[in-house]
Amino acid sequence: MAELDAVKRGTSMIDYRAVDASTAEGRRTAAGLLRLKTGLRKDVPAKLIDGNLLLATWNVREFGGTKAGGRSPEDLHYIAEIISAFDAVALQEIRDDVRGFRRVKELLGDWWEFMVTDVTQGRAGNHERIGFLYDTRKIQFSGLSSQVVLPPDTKQKAARQLARIPFMVSMRAGWFKFVICAVHIYYGAAKPNDATRVEEIRSVARYLKDRQRDAFAWSDSFLLLGDFNVFQTTDKTFQALTDAGFVIPKQVTNLPSAALSQHHFDQIAFIAPYLQKSERLKRCRAGVFQFYDYVYKDDQLAEYEPALAGWKSNLKTPLKRFQDWRTYHLSDHFPMWIEIDTDFSRGYLANRMRGKGRERRRALDASP
Repeated sequence: MAELDAVKRGTSMIDYRAVDASTAEGRRTAAGLLRLKTGLRKDVPAKLIDGNLLLATWNVREFGGTKAGGRSPEDLHYIAEIISAFDAVALQEIRDDVRGFRRVKELLGDWWEFMVTDVTQGRAGNHERIGFLYDTRKIQFSGLSSQVVLPPDTKQKAARQLARIPFMVSMRAGWFKFVICAVHIYYGAAKPNDATRVEEIRSVARYLKDRQRDAFAWSDSFLLLGDFNVFQTTDKTFQALTDAGFVIPKQVTNLPSAALSQHHFDQIAFIAPYLQKSERLKRCRAGVFQFYDYVYKDDQLAEYEPALAGWKSNLKTPLKRFQDWRTYHLSDHFPMWIEIDTDFSRGYLANRMRGKGRERRRALDASP
């Protein structure tokens, strides 16, 4: 029965050989991984071999940075374990140094692939990359890969590009073909509606809407996700997404994703006619995986106190210092996920049974 369940769930086989039982850190890592497994099984839907798509977006704080001592083997095992629960994950804040990112990919296994942008240079770009990790047993890359460059306006005046260039790729999961664009929107002033932040969201959302309307668009389903630095869903930043025609399922709208606040920084938005017409988006499940319930828990402060000895922080209480420190080992964002039904076969066959011919398709999309 357990073997059947593993097949049904499409279980990932993380490489645990580097978890050293002879060290305290190794034993702690093993215990943390067991708790994560329990939490992921409880909080995230089963990862089926086909029929569903588990898509996530996760800002992994300064992934490749050295603050708080940099990420340890323990941290990388936890990150890999969390990612393995999904079929595809869009990652933000990957830095110049990708050794930690590559190690996570190694831990995930050979069937996982990745794509990343080059760093966006300059102070505003913060030397960050955007990337995707995806399980090739469920996801196929379908040919389109591009950084988003905004076109000039009607007066041929050059557009102001986003501080961190978005990354757009095409993928397929089962019957669902889509273009996915990941962003890390400018933060700027620590207020809900920084003007540059609002304009960046508006610009990229309108650009993608225009691309989706094009007769030669790679797909008619566009997903826009990532770290938008939205404080609350009543803000202009959120409205800039919906005004452009993107739909954000209520299941996602109600989910704060910041680990240190109740802010709705991360979002997953759709322009997907078939999903919307069939009301699949209304029926989908979504969530935010709060990993600090399972690892780097508040009640583990004493275990990590030796590592915090050199951590400089203005926060006064030991617990607050620990909560800040741990965000550089995992993140200050929780991964946001959504489960999408990708089996369109019943509707397809029902149409054929009623004698309906082939639907009109995009020029570059000849499959059902």
